[in-house]
Amino acid sequence: MSFVERSRLAMSTSERRWAIIFCGSIRTETSRMSLGGLAIAIGLIIDDAVVIIENIYRHLGMGESVEEASEKGTRELLGPVIGSTATTVVVFSPLTLLSGVVGEFFRALCLTLAVSVILSLVFALTLIPLLSEQLLSRELHREASAHFIAPVTRAYERLVRWSLRFRVVVLAGAVASLGLAYFLYTRVEQGFLPEMDEGGFVLDTIAPPGSSLPETNLLNQKAEAVVLADKEKSSPSSNRAPSAPTTSTPSWTISGKRSLPRFPASTSNSPRSFRT
Repeated sequence: MSFVERSRLAMSTSERRWAIIFCGSIRTETSRMSLGGLAIAIGLIIDDAVVIIENIYRHLGMGESVEEASEKGTRELLGPVIGSTATTVVVFSPLTLLSGVVGEFFRALCLTLAVSVILSLVFALTLIPLLSEQLLSRELHREASAHFIAPVTRAYERLVRWSLRFRVVVLAGAVASLGLAYFLYTRVEQGFLPEMDEGGFVLDTIAPPGSSLPETNLLNQKAEAVVLADKEKSSPSSNRAPSAPTTSTPSWTISGKRSLPRFPASTSNSPRSFRT
C-alpha cells in the first residue's frame, strides 16, 4: 500500500472519529440521521487531503525538495480547498435552522456532515504537509501510472484552451444547462417523504357522545363483522381508545392486498359499509 493510500485511509478514519467526538460534545445524538451524515461525508472528507497530496507529488516530480514540495503544494491549493469545503458547509448548514419534524430529521445529519468536512479541511492543511515532509522521498513520485496521467493532462490542457478561446459558447452552454435544470425542477413533484403503498387502510368509527363502553363495544363488533366479511383483508387489527371523556373511538388497521385510504371520522349508531 502506497503512502497516498495509507494517508487516505488514516484521514478518513481519524476524521470520522473526531467528528463523532465533536458531535457528542454539542449534544448531538447518535441516530440513523447522524450516521447517515457520516455515510454521506465518507466521499467528501478525503477530498482535501487527496488533492493536496497529489499536488505535493506533482512538485516532487518537478525536482523540488520534499520541504519545498510540501510547502508549495499546500499553499497553492489553500484557496480552492477552503472554498470547496465552505460550499458544502454553506449548503447544508441552513437546514439545521428548520423547525418541526423536518428540522428534527435533518439537524443531526447536517451537523455531522458539516463537522466532518471542516475537520477534514483542518487535517489536510496541518497534518498532511507535516507527514509529507517526514515520510515522502523524491523517489516516490516515479510511479507506473505516469504514462496514463500524461495523456490525460494533455487532453485537459487542450480542453481548457478551447474553453478560453470560445468563451461565448461555454457560457451559453452553462446558461442553457441552468435553464434546463430549472425546467426539470418545476416539473418534479415535491414532498417531504415519497408516497408509499403500504397495502392497508385505517377505518375510524366514532360513537355518539355519551355512549357507554358496552354500547361502543357493540358498535365495534358490528364494524368488525363488516371488515371480516371483506375477502381482500389480510391481517386486521383493532384498537379501542377514548378520544374524549364521553367518547370512545374504535380504530381499525387492516393490511390488505391493495392500498386503501384512511376513512374520515364519522359519528354513527351503526356500522356503515365503505367502498373504494
